[in-house]
Amino acid sequence: IKQLIECSWSNFLGIFSQLLADFDDEKVVTTCISNILRMAGTCGILHLDTIEEAFIKTITNATNVMEGREINGKNLKCIEELIDFVINYGKNIRKCWYIILIVLSKIDFYYSRQIDTDLFAKEIRKKAKLKNPEKELEIEIKNYELLRKYKFDLKCDTIFSKTTSFEKDSILNFIQSLCLVSTRELEDYATPRVYSLHKLVEVCDFNIFRIQIEWVQIWKLISEFLVKVITESQQMNIWTDALDLLRQTIGKLLQKPDLS
Repeated sequence: IKQLIECSWSNFLGIFSQLLADFDDEKVVTTCISNILRMAGTCGILHLDTIEEAFIKTITNATNVMEGREINGKNLKCIEELIDFVINYGKNIRKCWYIILIVLSKIDFYYSRQIDTDLFAKEIRKKAKLKNPEKELEIEIKNYELLRKYKFDLKCDTIFSKTTSFEKDSILNFIQSLCLVSTRELEDYATPRVYSLHKLVEVCDFNIFRIQIEWVQIWKLISEFLVKVITESQQMNIWTDALDLLRQTIGKLLQKPDLS
């Protein structure tokens, strides 16, 4: 079956991605999303990581979350199905966590504050390539108001607690990608955000009782990133927050039975 998928996946993806782009009918949209994600799940199980990434990228792009375009019912369906897919098949995802976590980060961006027109405006105007930043601001506010009606943030939290079931390669890629997304949050927004930084520590807590050979690699990635934030951040509230998170995590680490 691996050879069959390797020979035919591009045609399959081309058909369903085009249908997804061209149609708004609920049945067509649902069928396309379901089949794309089923193929992604199958590729993950078979360790066809590059092909799996292509299928998942199709859905992340179709969410419109990162594209500066208005989000509609079709995009909401893509967000919902993507989150459900990651909850159920996350342990088989190895190489495309970055694009998934970027989507989760942007979803949190909408959920984490009351509407702040000035903040949206600052972020949008930083994108110099945009020809009409005021129109883009209007779209962002509409997206904010629409997404706030749903409970995607609660479902996103489940993804992080599910990391305990990830295989070693998957959890390490997840953590590396989460560090990259956290760096992006701390540097790119008009107001730095610590969503992924805090989620990194949560993942650490969830996985603290893994076998020693896996935990050592996990802790190396997380501790090095926290130290980097502490030593390189120019904003006192950021580095003190990271220092407090590091202190808390070390305290929990010292309570592990194999260290007592």
